[in-house]
Amino acid sequence: FDQYPLILPPLRGYQRELLEVLGILPDRQVVTLDKGEWCHVGECIFPTPSFPFSAPDIEDPSGQPDRALLLRIRERLMDRLNLPPGNASTPKRLYVSRAKAERRKFTAEDESVVMSVLESFGFERVFLEELPWAMQVRALSGAQIIAGMHGAGLANILFSDAKSLLEFHNPMEA
Repeated sequence: FDQYPLILPPLRGYQRELLEVLGILPDRQVVTLDKGEWCHVGECIFPTPSFPFSAPDIEDPSGQPDRALLLRIRERLMDRLNLPPGNASTPKRLYVSRAKAERRKFTAEDESVVMSVLESFGFERVFLEELPWAMQVRALSGAQIIAGMHGAGLANILFSDAKSLLEFHNPMEA
């Protein structure tokens, strides 16, 4: 990345944190461009994913990444975070609340009902958007059961060895 910086949209905190874990210095090795901004480059390397359309041997055109690739990414990141699988210091039943999110969340009344039911089964609520990325990974890595609303808020389940996922879907979405 010293010769070819990454060109990315403006970075959020968790994205900066992830890049730093990967050994990329956002202030030195990343050029950020907002909507409507542009830059001229003399040479560009444009990586393409190995899924779904660039690999004809993958039959699933849904955009689901290769499991082996995800597990390799998981292992490398957990090694760099010095975080062994099955973190014993976190709650075993987690509810990833989206109550503070902008979109895809329950009404306050429904959130309260869902939380009271989940608490009766020993779940603890966590607001991942309040935690640094590494702490999100740490929280999910030790959970045995994770519950939450469908969406990007559950992306970090990649770092969990949870045996169960209770995922709520909005029936009005495809």
